[in-house]
Amino acid sequence: MYMILEEIIKVLDRGLSGIIIGAIIGFLTSHYFKDRTELSYQTVSFPLNITQDYLSDKKNLRKFVKTIYIVWNSGNQVITHDDITSAEPLRLTSKMNSIMLLRTLKISKISNEVHLPFKLHEVLIDFKFLTPGDGFVFEVIHHREDTLSLDGQIVGMKKRIKHNGGINMANGRRGLQTSFILMTASIFGINIMYIITGVVAPVMGSVVVMYLFSIIGIILSIFLFKLSLKEFPSNLKIKEIGEYIMRLRK
Repeated sequence: MYMILEEIIKVLDRGLSGIIIGAIIGFLTSHYFKDRTELSYQTVSFPLNITQDYLSDKKNLRKFVKTIYIVWNSGNQVITHDDITSAEPLRLTSKMNSIMLLRTLKISKISNEVHLPFKLHEVLIDFKFLTPGDGFVFEVIHHREDTLSLDGQIVGMKKRIKHNGGINMANGRRGLQTSFILMTASIFGINIMYIITGVVAPVMGSVVVMYLFSIIGIILSIFLFKLSLKEFPSNLKIKEIGEYIMRLRK
């Protein structure tokens, strides 16, 4: 098998490095320059803290939980107030009408003018604009058996608002993006050096190993990149989430 790979690489020689570099550039270009209108959110729920959550009825405390929502513009187009459809506005609904407290924790920019009016069984979500990466964080205290649903329609979005699951990274996507950048830069650098000098990096040992590393690295880089897009932007991180995730990992 190794001999076959070696013969194939001899035929392709440095042209394969050009293909690898072109694939990386093409992937990144298609992502950053293709118009995408997207709004995403992540959630995390945990028990209440008696000293921090000001509930008057302490007897029923165990029946309630706190859920934090991080909502952000995950596309590359600006989303404005006018893009929110009147027929299906952005809203958080409660099946049991059990939301006891709503609090805004963080907004990426004051100029975003985020408003979260609370009406009966739902929280309406409104803002002046969200540029790519802009967003906000809010929390609600509700009955642990209640089903909350965040929904709505934005003009230009092919799908509805995306729920990217639970929050896994205390700093959002920063760590995953750093790993992606380092991996991509190493693949790019090794192949550029080979194209220019014809010399394989000593750490690789041979051309076959270099190309295998590059192909596996590209697959891993794409995986890290896609995974990072599901995590919230690091500018929306809050201390409370970081502390909770650290407790879970102990």
